[in-house]
Amino acid sequence: MEKEEAKKKNALKQAAKSVGTTASGTVGREFGKAIGKSIGEYAVSVSGLSSDTYSFVYEPGTLTVNPKTLNASDFTVTAAEKTYDGNTTASVTAVPASGKLVGTDTLTVTATGSFADANVGNDKDVSFTITGISGVKANNYVLGTTTGTVKANIKKMPISFSFGTSEFAYDGSKKSVAVSAVDKDNRVFTDYTVKYKSATYTESTTAPTDVGTYTVKAWVSSIDKITANDTLTETLTVNPDLNVDAQQV
Repeated sequence: MEKEEAKKKNALKQAAKSVGTTASGTVGREFGKAIGKSIGEYAVSVSGLSSDTYSFVYEPGTLTVNPKTLNASDFTVTAAEKTYDGNTTASVTAVPASGKLVGTDTLTVTATGSFADANVGNDKDVSFTITGISGVKANNYVLGTTTGTVKANIKKMPISFSFGTSEFAYDGSKKSVAVSAVDKDNRVFTDYTVKYKSATYTESTTAPTDVGTYTVKAWVSSIDKITANDTLTETLTVNPDLNVDAQQV
């Protein structure tokens, strides 16, 4: 019995030694590509371990680095305010949001956008699409969800009015003032309203015929669509016909 007990104790000691045995040396790793420089698959080989108890069989492996996905929410997108031009095109810029890229990576981002409608207004919805990314590290990233919405203003388009001749001699005919209207790009507008008024002449779009002094106002007719800033006021004077007076004398 004592011999058997001694054998058991000795076996336990040997087992303990086996379990506690450690390998020594340095694990060598070789990658098929420069570490962290690009996405893709990297061949990995390991070597350099040694032990007085174990022998080693090394199995080659593969390390796969997948691109990081960037969604619309990973970008800071802004739409520029514009002056009314009759279309919904929006100028949109986008940059990666802080902390969304790895390390010191930088990317150039392209994007397009459009207003919900062409009319003047503040905080109007602008739908945008991230259309591409470029740069030295661009291959390490891939676009996921690329659409979103931001806000921007469409401001009023100033229209410049000018009047032609505003003083006439009475001859019984209507005396209207010639009006021209252009925007900042010298585009001509004909969709305007002209009205005449005096103390004795009810405001009307019909030009007066009688002698007198009239206030003339002009403004863009489609105010809800073009929404010009300016209304121009001028004075129209119809003077007595001096030749008639001289003949009567």
